[in-house]
Amino acid sequence: MILTKKLSDKFAKSLVETGQIDKEFEESYSYCIDFVLDLVVYNLSLLIIGAILHNFVTALVYIISIVPLKMVAGGAHANTRGMCSVISYASFGLTLLLSCILKPSPVFCLVSFFVSVPLVILLSPVEHENKRFDDAGKKKLKRLSLIFSLIITVLFLLLLKFSLYKYCFTISICVMTVLVNQLIGLVIFKAKVKEN
Repeated sequence: MILTKKLSDKFAKSLVETGQIDKEFEESYSYCIDFVLDLVVYNLSLLIIGAILHNFVTALVYIISIVPLKMVAGGAHANTRGMCSVISYASFGLTLLLSCILKPSPVFCLVSFFVSVPLVILLSPVEHENKRFDDAGKKKLKRLSLIFSLIITVLFLLLLKFSLYKYCFTISICVMTVLVNQLIGLVIFKAKVKEN
């Protein structure tokens, strides 16, 4: 987001000006601060949108389900920050809409979830031309993908036990979204590798 980028640049610059960090680290600090601010602002905005639309819990389930898993699973990346924001908000909006208008059966939720989760784990992490991993990095991200998937599975099963199918469906959509993003990322990455 443009706002978080400007704030992080100003904050990093002030750290340099006050002598708290060296000038050579300004860009790194700005990037890290921007990443954290962007994540916080994005997630808070989803919660606010969810609350305004009387779907706060759905928004919370969406954030818990998709954000950590997407971060470790990898996949396609937008070419610009603006396009990334558009895609991210559109994905949230579509998930919210589908969760509100469709009433899938528990069987559909179970099948879609338990088919998608193992595939996400199997494919994790999907590399990007600008984000390559060494073997240790791949193993770490695969392990984190497994851990996050287990946490999401426990949440899914708890929601299922209490017949909260709307939220089970939300989680299923999130995991399927991560899987589709991974598949798109794989196709793009393999095409880029063939070009080189």
